[in-house]
Amino acid sequence: MNFLAPKINFRPKLPAAGGTPPSFMKYRWRGKARRSPLTAPTRAFTLMEMLVVLGLFSMVVAAASDIFLITNRSMQKIFTLERAQADARFALEAMVREIRSDSLDFAAYGGDIPVGTGILRLRDDSDQAIVFRRSNDDESGLCRDNDADAPCLLVSAGGSATVPVTPRGVVVNNLRFFISPARDPFVMDPVTGKYGNNLQPRVTIVMTVTASTGRLSDLSVINLQTTAASRIYKR
Repeated sequence: MNFLAPKINFRPKLPAAGGTPPSFMKYRWRGKARRSPLTAPTRAFTLMEMLVVLGLFSMVVAAASDIFLITNRSMQKIFTLERAQADARFALEAMVREIRSDSLDFAAYGGDIPVGTGILRLRDDSDQAIVFRRSNDDESGLCRDNDADAPCLLVSAGGSATVPVTPRGVVVNNLRFFISPARDPFVMDPVTGKYGNNLQPRVTIVMTVTASTGRLSDLSVINLQTTAASRIYKR
């Protein structure tokens, strides 16, 4: 008996002429030849992909620009509002200071003072007339920037010229003075021998101002109201 193992031929089977080597058979799929990853060409962007990328980039740039413009405009509006508030408080304090240190000129009103008058008439310690009022339509030249600031708050003291109180860029839309009492409490009635009333004169100021940066959408409207009493007592 022959116990020798049979000889096995391990020589690989060569492909036929023009065939594909066994090591590249894995790159064949469904009968269609595929290239090796090492030799496959690099795939570029298509026109549609480029258009989509450019569209997204344009949207991001436009959104960032809008956010910047909105933020800048909001900051300008806040700055204008703060400046208008400071200017309005300055004008209000100027009138309050004169009301406290001076006396009301009841005689200049020629009778009972109307409710919500547009003119405040005072007398200082030198008996000089001080008048606060809003400019009329034909007095725009008295304001700091002519028509741009009209109407404005005006003041005249004694025989001096009328000058504006509100600064440039601030428009006084409304100005009313509510004076109490309507008659002079320091004048005695010759018939009854009594004073008309026992109220200390006081003035309530109601004022509305508008400030703008130049755009109609950036108008800042401020409403102010305060009450001040005269410290002059003549009895």
